Amino acid sequence: AVLSRLAEVLDMETKDVTDKVRLCDSKTPQPCWNGSPYQPIPITDEATTQQALQIRERAEDFPGISAEPTAVRRYAAPGDANTAQVLGYLSPVTDEEIKKAEDSESPLLRADQIGRSGLERTYDSQLRGKAGVTRYEVDNLGRVIGKAKSDRAVPGANVVTSIDARVQAIAEKELDAAMKAARKEHDRNTNQNYKADAGAVVVMESKTGRIVSMASNPTYDPNAWVGGISGKDYQ
Repeated sequence: AVLSRLAEVLDMETKDVTDKVRLCDSKTPQPCWNGSPYQPIPITDEATTQQALQIRERAEDFPGISAEPTAVRRYAAPGDANTAQVLGYLSPVTDEEIKKAEDSESPLLRADQIGRSGLERTYDSQLRGKAGVTRYEVDNLGRVIGKAKSDRAVPGANVVTSIDARVQAIAEKELDAAMKAARKEHDRNTNQNYKADAGAVVVMESKTGRIVSMASNPTYDPNAWVGGISGKDYQ
């Protein structure tokens, strides 16, 4: 009944909500929760402020359910500078990555996102910080009987690039224009027009060697990955 009320508030199907909160085992197909049964199970990361307030104000109707603010990546593209290949993107962690990071200084949680390319991948551990951990004491039947000592969260570091958004935007537009112009030119070696299906531009400051802009084409919108990319967009 609680899950049915929750589905109604979130404009979701009751079955979709029920499937998300069931625990995975050898007989349960996806979707299901394969994390710790003591860890909060995410239902959606697209709830509106109004939906979240309904859940919080009617707590008696939603026992065991909470609506919490969460950090979301946003790639602002100042001056229409895309910079996707430099920034990279995030996607959910895999079981192999969670196991590999178990004994590291920054273990991964089931709900974590991890950097997949660009700066997101290179500086993933520095940007991630350390998750807060709440420990529970349970009896031999797995029932929670109290809280044990908890670890506080440690925020991740900031990374400041040397990219100049204004130069970056110009480099991207000029690269795109040059590739389109090249496709109209005839290649005497192949007796066809140039394909010009890829290109790159790097602008460096001669005195320091710092990268002022780094444009690449084809490109994509890194915001498409925020919250999980659709099959259509990925294709």
